[in-house]
Amino acid sequence: MLKRKHFYLPLFIILVLVLSLFSMGAEGCPISDRYSLTINVSPTEGGSVSPSGGGYDPGVTVTISATANSGYVFDYWSGSASGTSATTTIVMDANKSVTAHFAPVVQTYTLTTSVSPSGAGSVSPSGGEYDAGTEVSLSATANSGYAFDYWSGSSNATGPNIKITMDSDKNVIANFAATGPTVLFSDDFSNPNSGWVTYNASDGKVAYQNGYFYIKDYTNPEMAVYGEAERYFTDFILEVETWLAGWWHR
Repeated sequence: MLKRKHFYLPLFIILVLVLSLFSMGAEGCPISDRYSLTINVSPTEGGSVSPSGGGYDPGVTVTISATANSGYVFDYWSGSASGTSATTTIVMDANKSVTAHFAPVVQTYTLTTSVSPSGAGSVSPSGGEYDAGTEVSLSATANSGYAFDYWSGSSNATGPNIKITMDSDKNVIANFAATGPTVLFSDDFSNPNSGWVTYNASDGKVAYQNGYFYIKDYTNPEMAVYGEAERYFTDFILEVETWLAGWWHR
């Protein structure tokens, strides 16, 4: 009986050790308790994620980072992760599957608008940044005394409402025209430096004096003595308020 006991006891111990080895992982942790992390990328050409996945012990926190390829930007995480930051963390308390989503980079263009003449009207919208291919509706509104005339720059349309396709940077000018009489020049002579030519000669005298512009003829009444503002216009109406101020002696 003693010999049989000495023969079977070592065999039993060996069998227990062998079974234990088969149920343990390389790191001494039960294989059945390790969790897998699966990483996906959408679209596949959009970028990459580091680390790309693997097996982890329970409770391990894994930091994953998304890197976009040229022409793409990182968008968001889905699956076992969420958020829009390119770097996030995963706690391995179960098998996890994470997808990194990337989006194509969108080209943008600048729309600039202006009004001619300044103050004659407005354009809505006044400009801004737009994605490539965006169709922008523009409207020109005239201020009092003006009417919309035509567009120039990136458009040659003649109607106040147009559409611009943003396939490049665009500069649009809304041109307005005056609808009523425009005062080209006026002077109340309160400023002696307003530009009129003055002189004192043998045939007459022209001068600013006390807020007025005086013209005196010393010669034959048939001769003309006058002052000049040295401004030249065509197709205009001239209105002048004058009166006899009396004799003016040198």
